[in-house]
Amino acid sequence: MSRVFVSQSSGSRPLPQNAALERHMQRFLEHVKLSPEAAPLYRRAAQQYRKLKTLLNRLDKLSKTILHHKAKLAESKRRD
Repeated sequence: MSRVFVSQSSGSRPLPQNAALERHMQRFLEHVKLSPEAAPLYRRAAQQYRKLKTLLNRLDKLSKTILHHKAKLAESKRRD
């Protein structure tokens, strides 16, 4: 069976450098054994998720840029 590591954390955190490291990691990682048939499906789904997440982040950044630009235009029109 394939072994897949699923992270439950969001964002980066500094890892502790003491004996509690193992307990700390157990809170954020799940070890899931997948059947041989499920492993490729999981990999494809994870890849699709990463692509979608990247696309949504780009869209969010573009949206913020446009809003910032529109706010500048509105302010310049008020000054005129």
